[in-house]
Amino acid sequence: MKTALYWFLGIAGVEVLSRLVIFHPSINGFIALTIGAIVLALAIKRPSIALAVLSIEYLIGSHGSLFKFLGDAQNHGSFSIREILFAAFIIGWFIWSLRHKTWKGWGEIMRTRKIYFVLAAVVVYGVVLGFVRGNRQFLFADANAWGAWLLLLPILDIISFEKQRWLSIITPAITAALIWLPIKTLGLLYIFTHHFTTIQEPLYLWVRRTGIGEITAIGGGAYRIFFQSHIYGVFGVIALLMWSAFRSTQSTEHTSPQPSLFESEPQSRGPSQGEGVFRFLLFVSVAEILASLSRSFWLGLGIGWLIGLLFLLRRKRDRVWQFIRTTLIAGILGMGLVFSITLFPWPTVSSSDPFGMWENRVNLGESAVLSRWQLLPILWEKIKQHPITGSGFGATVTYKSLDPRIVKTGGMATTYAFEWGWLEHWVKFGLIGIPIMLALLISLIRRTWRSSQPDWIKWTLVSSMIALAATHFFSPYLNHPLGIFALIMAESTLLLFDKNKL
Repeated sequence: MKTALYWFLGIAGVEVLSRLVIFHPSINGFIALTIGAIVLALAIKRPSIALAVLSIEYLIGSHGSLFKFLGDAQNHGSFSIREILFAAFIIGWFIWSLRHKTWKGWGEIMRTRKIYFVLAAVVVYGVVLGFVRGNRQFLFADANAWGAWLLLLPILDIISFEKQRWLSIITPAITAALIWLPIKTLGLLYIFTHHFTTIQEPLYLWVRRTGIGEITAIGGGAYRIFFQSHIYGVFGVIALLMWSAFRSTQSTEHTSPQPSLFESEPQSRGPSQGEGVFRFLLFVSVAEILASLSRSFWLGLGIGWLIGLLFLLRRKRDRVWQFIRTTLIAGILGMGLVFSITLFPWPTVSSSDPFGMWENRVNLGESAVLSRWQLLPILWEKIKQHPITGSGFGATVTYKSLDPRIVKTGGMATTYAFEWGWLEHWVKFGLIGIPIMLALLISLIRRTWRSSQPDWIKWTLVSSMIALAATHFFSPYLNHPLGIFALIMAESTLLLFDKNKL
């Protein structure tokens, strides 16, 4: 786990640097370009490391604006670090591919992935249609997220060529990012529930202007700490619960000193450092999802957990109790951690009712819930305008929102990004919208199920994809770079096992 520690310290350093330079455009831009140049050089020489850096940015960056080039003093406008890393990685990978002649294998990689050619055609259709419909104001901003699919071939190419190197690099990198997410989340929860008045405003502005997430006062001194990238915490919880369920209770000899994430049967090794890290990661990730106060994440995690349980009931009944017991322990510890942070007596506790924040989120009359329902009939009317052909990228709707920030400006919101993710596909692409996304998910799930991956990894991936689809009902992710990147990484695991068949 030493490598994971190095990645963790690097992530922490980058985030601190972001906070220091975010409102200084010249320095901010210089840092963004420097990081981009480093990734470009890595992509040419050591693409697996460049891909690990890219992966970490998706896991921790939410909207991808930790740094910006040519932005203003409020970190608005111009080129985000995600866009810079994307361009640097693509260019570097292309040069690497030409030098190593890996381009000769592109046809084989994509031969059994024809669904992505159909998806590409649908996306192009959405762009052309948006232009024809006159949606030019938001056309690029709307279609931009789908450009994340351009990472599919480069990632598959690198992994197929550098399989073992990729495994040795990505496991500690992702572990470090998944540990950093809850630590940052819970750290912010502590700061905002304990009257650290001198640093609250700067931190709040940093979180908002970088697009990391939202910090919202919900009454009674309680706060919601929400990051879009918490979706990866959902996947992490599912993976770690499944890993724990498959962990053998029999000690084995001649094993490596730390657990491998790709063992067919995770083995007990006593109190190993690596295993301790994974257990710690499980309960802090549960705390992270609880602190996010996101009903969509709770729904996705609940459905993903249920799917995992059904798999175990059908195939591994002897692991069911271990799965349930670990869930209960992680849930109790995670909830206890959130309570402990919220009610810690130093310096001054601002919330005397930690249960109140969860009561607020199950209240169906809460403003965010009502706003979603206000949007729903407007979306149906939008669908009726072009139910077969769709409205194309950049199509907008205007509806009455009860979000307090929007109420202050008149209460009417106009947006091209809709909370009802599945219906957005219908609005933008017409009748083909929902079927193409379902076909993509079914194809990926089917090929994962047929693969020779260890059962716990296979079931983790299938449960996570179903959890993602469930979350997408209320919080759009299948049309967002975070969700798209998650699907690409799920696709990439197939190359680790059945390269020629899947």
